Amino acid sequence: MLGMSATDQPIDWDVIYELRTDHDRLNAMIALSQDKRSPDMGLAPTPYLVGSREFWKAIAAGDLETTVWEGSISETYWAGMGDMPRFKILSDSDEVSDWIQWGDPHRFVAGLRAKVLTVQMPWKKPNDMLGRESRLVLSVSLERSELRTRGCGPGPMHHLVPDGLDVVVVVSQFGCHPVWQEKLFGNIDPSELPIDASLIGDLNAWAQRCDNVLGKEGPLPESLEIESDLLFDEGEALASRLSDQLGDSCSVEYWGHRERLRPPKGWLERR
Repeated sequence: MLGMSATDQPIDWDVIYELRTDHDRLNAMIALSQDKRSPDMGLAPTPYLVGSREFWKAIAAGDLETTVWEGSISETYWAGMGDMPRFKILSDSDEVSDWIQWGDPHRFVAGLRAKVLTVQMPWKKPNDMLGRESRLVLSVSLERSELRTRGCGPGPMHHLVPDGLDVVVVVSQFGCHPVWQEKLFGNIDPSELPIDASLIGDLNAWAQRCDNVLGKEGPLPESLEIESDLLFDEGEALASRLSDQLGDSCSVEYWGHRERLRPPKGWLERR
């Protein structure tokens, strides 16, 4: 998809989210709209039931008015308990709008252009907090780019990390930093630790190779078993280096990666 920026420079857009293909979310919304036992919850089933054929026809015909929110991503952050990815769009007229990161959270990078298509849909029962209508996101498009973020939230106890570290864990989890605080299981950016730049770079590079080689789900192909073993050994060496640099401030454990995850016995009881 090709568009134009405010400076009349062409932009290549990638559509990273479409409500039409988000079947799990649509089915949940439809079920709640049609649930007569929940008269105060969900979107109203009239004039159009969200996700229905009539709903999409009304959008295509212009009977349901849509709005395009476009601008530059001014901020990405984690809301809620540090587990809800959100971002802000700064429009070309300096207006700020706030959104959930629908789609791949790795793709939301500050500075890139973003475009969100929405439609207003009435709630079953208006209230003071939500108002009369929902600003329903139909699609999200981002400027095409090779830039990525780690896309992993800090978790509900992020405000306690990295202060007061007890046990630090080196473990590869897809899309996350490779260092965690074991007791609170909060994800830690290695750059926040008192270690040298070389180790920071090596930890991040190891986590990225684990992501690239091992993937995020499904069984590991036999052809990658040797690579998996090499990554495991490399991670163990990195954990040893991290322990040396952190010294007596905390202990460091190595749990491995997706294919060879080995948390120590009794770790659940210690949390």
